[in-house]
Amino acid sequence: MWFTPELTVTYRPRGTLKSLARQYFNYGRWRRVVAARHEGTINLRYLAPPVMVCATTAATLLGTRRRPALLVPAAYAAGIVLGGLASSRGQSPAVRARLPLGRGVMHWSWGIGFLTSPTALRAHRADLPDPEPLLDSTDAGG
Repeated sequence: MWFTPELTVTYRPRGTLKSLARQYFNYGRWRRVVAARHEGTINLRYLAPPVMVCATTAATLLGTRRRPALLVPAAYAAGIVLGGLASSRGQSPAVRARLPLGRGVMHWSWGIGFLTSPTALRAHRADLPDPEPLLDSTDAGG
């Protein structure tokens, strides 16, 4: 990996929750492909969204019979709201109100994308060779 100060990256914020959901769903799908191909890259941060989706869904279903299980989705919702409020201090009330919803969409979409990433996609991509480096060590100044 090389650091190139001349590299310019443009990020375009998504204009709708639907487009944000699609973006994060695809992030999740492809993160699972990367995890399958490069096992050493997976860590707890990448597993948090799919674990949250499974745990919150299971606790919600269980909560129909055992009310204390509903504390799990309630805790998630509270964490999203409180975290959104804490990280949006100084922003307009409209931004502060929307931030928790956006984060929830990101978490759920990423987690569902990871969990539903097709096996065929992972198998096909795992067969591809690693790309050649853009520069060799002599080109990189050392």
